[in-house]
Amino acid sequence: AAWQEAFANNTNYPASVTSRGPAEAVLQALSQFDSELNELRAANQRPAARWALHYQDGFFVQRGDAARREALDNLVNILTLRDAAELATGRTDAALQDVKLSLRLADSLQPEPLFLPHQQRKKLLLTSLQAVWEGLVTHRWTESQLAELQARLSQFDPSSEWRTALRGDTYLWMEQFRHMHELFSLKTLRTQLVKSNPRKTEDLFGEALLILWWVGYPTGWYYQNQVYIYRLYERGMTAGPLFAQPHTPSAGKEDRLEKPEDPLLAIFMLPKLREMFGDARNLDYATSIEEARLACALERY
Repeated sequence: AAWQEAFANNTNYPASVTSRGPAEAVLQALSQFDSELNELRAANQRPAARWALHYQDGFFVQRGDAARREALDNLVNILTLRDAAELATGRTDAALQDVKLSLRLADSLQPEPLFLPHQQRKKLLLTSLQAVWEGLVTHRWTESQLAELQARLSQFDPSSEWRTALRGDTYLWMEQFRHMHELFSLKTLRTQLVKSNPRKTEDLFGEALLILWWVGYPTGWYYQNQVYIYRLYERGMTAGPLFAQPHTPSAGKEDRLEKPEDPLLAIFMLPKLREMFGDARNLDYATSIEEARLACALERY
């Protein structure tokens, strides 16, 4: 009823929503997205379809990715609201198809060996489970639908997926320092300095910065940083099984790496890396999927 009122007061949606029941009104309002959702359903028939990321861009492969993240969030929210309305009106077959489409949209990020896409995928999956719970609480799902949901929820492997994401992001961070080494190398510096004259003021300023960086930044730090990042990854992956109890270090030994010598890595990048590895042990993603799967089994029983 709250959603019906919200749509009735929004001129972007059909005025007829006020003359219907709440669930019907919600479906009527969301019908304006039917063409986009039908296009997604057709694309859903291609299980190997993936997003066109340009991995050759290295660390900047996710540049401009905000629009995709926003679109996926909006789509899954729309589908989840449709699910609730469809379940309320007894259209369980349509609700099941929307749940599967929502899970597929989340799974479209699964092949990407990167941390941020998997972090968003976790969020999308948790949102998608709302419709599963709605149907369980109201006992709307049939036995065959519950069996299909149970089978679908059994396909996830959170531990393996997170390991892949963390490994990929580790290589991206290492690649970033290789790229910086090339960018601020003497070869690049010479290329900048032999540009045709006269040079603009901003060109001279950029060349001065390159000279200062090259003179003041030890070349060895690039390599040390790469080694440090990989050892941080190894430490995170071997400290204990993912989604298990934290590893207890041996007596008298500190189970952590010393701070890197490079202040650039220590101040600006290391907090992000530690956050990434710490988030990998968050249990809500794996636990919620397992709870939903078990709930389907109990409802069938």
